[in-house]
Amino acid sequence: MSTGLYAAPGDDITITVSEGSPYTSVDGKPKVWVRIGVYGWNIADRDIWNRPPQVARSRELEMGKNVVNNPFGGLIYIYGIPKDYRNAKVNLEISGAVEAPYFVLGKDTNADWVASIRNKPGPWAEIQAQHMIQTLPSEQIRHMDDVESIALLWDRLMQNAYDLSGLSVEEGYPHTAPNLPSRIVSEIQLYGGAAHAGYPVGVGMHHKMNVADGITYGSIYHEIGHNFHPTDFYCYDGSHPQADLFTLYQQDYFGQDSRVKKNDRYSQVQASLNAGKSWQELSDPEQLVF
Repeated sequence: MSTGLYAAPGDDITITVSEGSPYTSVDGKPKVWVRIGVYGWNIADRDIWNRPPQVARSRELEMGKNVVNNPFGGLIYIYGIPKDYRNAKVNLEISGAVEAPYFVLGKDTNADWVASIRNKPGPWAEIQAQHMIQTLPSEQIRHMDDVESIALLWDRLMQNAYDLSGLSVEEGYPHTAPNLPSRIVSEIQLYGGAAHAGYPVGVGMHHKMNVADGITYGSIYHEIGHNFHPTDFYCYDGSHPQADLFTLYQQDYFGQDSRVKKNDRYSQVQASLNAGKSWQELSDPEQLVF
């Protein structure tokens, strides 16, 4: 979970843990972890480093006083193991941290945002909608006025993904929509590609995630599609065409041009099939059309 707090590089952060429920403690430990830094992917195997390879740090907390830090700094997160400790509760007190811009849809308003939240000093900001939490540099949100519309846009985009997947909060397993939000993070250097799926979804800094046009974008649709396409969508040896079904669905919803039509993929597929190419020989866009 996000705390809305930032640990400055090298600064000691004190976290005092006390029990909150009989479900909390196992073998005398609260079974709760702290993480400083949102992006945990390690890029040590990349040929070129534009940043240190591992910038997030995590550790399990003990009952009582814990002192933690990260030489690179980062937003502070608290997490547990919901599968095993869904009813667990724990009381925490965090000191030594800096407040960061943290907007929660339904709790905060545009007026709150403009008056104080966006001016919090932490260099990383978070916008939390019902279905998505977005993390981006604070410099990108300092002059943003209508943060509610950005949060609502994320919820619409995620609801579209649920709809195409056949997921709903009203449905039982295996059609139940997630009851926790996904995450998407802007990062200087990703562990792979210009964007990637996972938790969190990672996007490069070139994605302007502080404006609607930067969110309603093909690669964003594609990576979220990877996270949500059902196994029934798989066809032979590729997952990219299945993820791009979500791209087409989102583009249709938001009234955007489809690259399938724009790049005349239908004619390309017809030519490839006439040339005797097999499914495996087709490109990802051609497989999508096929």
